[in-house]
Amino acid sequence: LEYLQYCPRCVEEDRERWGEAYWHRIHQASGVKVCPSHDVAIEPSGVNGAYRFDREEFAALEESLPSAQAREPHRFDHSDRRDEFHLAIARDARWLLDQRGLCATPDSLRRRYLNLLYDRGLATSADKVRLRVLRGEVESHYGRDFLESLGCGFASQALIFNDLMSANGQHARHPIEHLLFIHFLGCSAREFFLLSAEKRQPFGAPPWPCLNSASEH
Repeated sequence: LEYLQYCPRCVEEDRERWGEAYWHRIHQASGVKVCPSHDVAIEPSGVNGAYRFDREEFAALEESLPSAQAREPHRFDHSDRRDEFHLAIARDARWLLDQRGLCATPDSLRRRYLNLLYDRGLATSADKVRLRVLRGEVESHYGRDFLESLGCGFASQALIFNDLMSANGQHARHPIEHLLFIHFLGCSAREFFLLSAEKRQPFGAPPWPCLNSASEH
């Protein structure tokens, strides 16, 4: 994130409610392109957040807004798939930031991923993931241009899914990649963390009935 960002609609509402605008943390989350409260594109301010001589300086949003006449902010279109993807990312990023005490071990994340992949026929009951098919379906779902615009070239990184599902947590991935993977599997962040982290039993819970017709038990 090179420059701190803001939502023009939030600026208007903050001024009406509090008398001045302030920074919102959701607008600074890496990979978030839209305000989840107003469905409009967030704008860069004049505050460089990546390269600052004095990192302890307090920069108020009101003093950092562009002096030029503000243009009408771009409103995201719910009928456009790319815009819907951006909106879903922003909403889930806000939900995650609002949670207290939310903690998931790498193993619990992996177990949830494998259960969802199994349901979609992309993993076997022995936890073998069909990586080639998975990469193709993810790219087809989002489009290569959209993934690359977020720096998430799934199709070009063969080990990315192994890293996302790493049980030991040695190779962490960007949170946006996790959100994209969760959305591809048909869940919101909230729905994903409510899922059971226990291994899915493909034949139900034991004991299993004997299907040998020659047997008496």
